[in-house]
Amino acid sequence: YDCALLNKVLHLLSPVECIDGLLNIKYALKEDGKLFIKCITPFIKLVPDHFKYDVIAKDIRDEMFSGYVDGLKIPGLPDKINFFTIYSLGTLLTSVGFKVEEIKYIEAKEKCMQSGSESEYVMAIARKV
Repeated sequence: YDCALLNKVLHLLSPVECIDGLLNIKYALKEDGKLFIKCITPFIKLVPDHFKYDVIAKDIRDEMFSGYVDGLKIPGLPDKINFFTIYSLGTLLTSVGFKVEEIKYIEAKEKCMQSGSESEYVMAIARKV
């Protein structure tokens, strides 16, 4: 394939599922094939500030899945969720053999279907190397 799209999927997977899924996509892509990703960040209104700061601290400590939570008790969000930052998504993509061409935060124009809250996403374009 020339390209693949992961739109609001990656944050619903466990760390192992993220790695396995990205490796499968890498295998399916042609050389220099592109991967387009959009996933949720912890920087949404439903998430308490102390959790956001904890994710940033884990980024600083170089923890790849800094935003993975099992047992999240926030109404409107799944119990297991993998919040991504620019750092954690970029590190993950690089670790499975992609070259990140662009990565940035984007604001959502729509509200989250589950919670009705406005959201923010991290978007990346990566190339198979």
